[in-house]
Amino acid sequence: MPANITVSHASPLLNYIPRSAWMLVVGGEDNLPGPSNTSYHLTNGTASQNASFALSWWGTGIWVYGISLADSGPYQVVLDNDAQVFDVYPGEAPQPGDPALLFGASDLPLDQHEIRVVNTGSIAGAATLAVEYVRSHTLRHNDPCRAMDANEDWAQLVFESQLRTNTTIEHTSNLCTWAPPTSNAWQADDTSHRTNLSSGRMSMNFTVPGITIYGDLQESSAAFSVTVDGHTDPPYIPNVAPGIGSLNSSFAVNQSAPVLLYANMNLRQGVHTVLLENNPISDWATLMSISYGVVFADDSATSSGGSTPTESTSPECAFSLSCCNTYNRC
Repeated sequence: MPANITVSHASPLLNYIPRSAWMLVVGGEDNLPGPSNTSYHLTNGTASQNASFALSWWGTGIWVYGISLADSGPYQVVLDNDAQVFDVYPGEAPQPGDPALLFGASDLPLDQHEIRVVNTGSIAGAATLAVEYVRSHTLRHNDPCRAMDANEDWAQLVFESQLRTNTTIEHTSNLCTWAPPTSNAWQADDTSHRTNLSSGRMSMNFTVPGITIYGDLQESSAAFSVTVDGHTDPPYIPNVAPGIGSLNSSFAVNQSAPVLLYANMNLRQGVHTVLLENNPISDWATLMSISYGVVFADDSATSSGGSTPTESTSPECAFSLSCCNTYNRC
């Protein structure tokens, strides 16, 4: 079955437009609802109208999750230039702080897609939009009911890829090369390799058409660049800046699971090289942390250097993705 990739609200793959209109909050604090173990990005249409977030991906499906707030308002979803407007939570509204599926689409053509969610609320009392995340690894389509532990957030943004077989490459694998090769350039523990050097970089070779890379994010996380087979993307900037709100220092604690830093699911079959380079754009955000990569194949063969992750399921699930039809909400 196709693989589902989860994107945290703090992932650099999400583009907040404009960044200054969004603030990062921790649930249960700053007088905002939500369990204390959740965090999310929030915008208010009375302060900044038509703020949005966007994601581009290669695949066949997309699901966007947020969190219900007392003053949540209407929003617009633009998927590949097809726009729809939604009133928040039609019918019986969830309680403030509860998770909510904002949008879902499946059975899309296998291609490059873009989704943009726009906060169209502008009236006090119905003007906020919140996007959240879940701490998880690769899920399986039609098997979203994985067991969640007590520290896991409820909501998520998930995109679907056609690639089926995944293999995890831990940061301790000999497939990873860390530079510069000095003893104090990188610090490593059981969870990740970390560096504050602007010259810090990691490279890895792989032979399958898809790859994702995960790392820990903190307030001091730096921008970084990614080069695949000689092509360098624009810098990736983690969404841990305060925006119009104050960055809660608890964010690093709540991000106890690695966040998706990079994804490319549309490579040719063959040998590839990925290079991540620390690219700080400020004096106070210099940290790059890399925890593991996941490589994806389109057949039953797996690459060497790691083990295939497994997922547990629960009898009941807060969300069922099987009810999502193309361009429809669940």
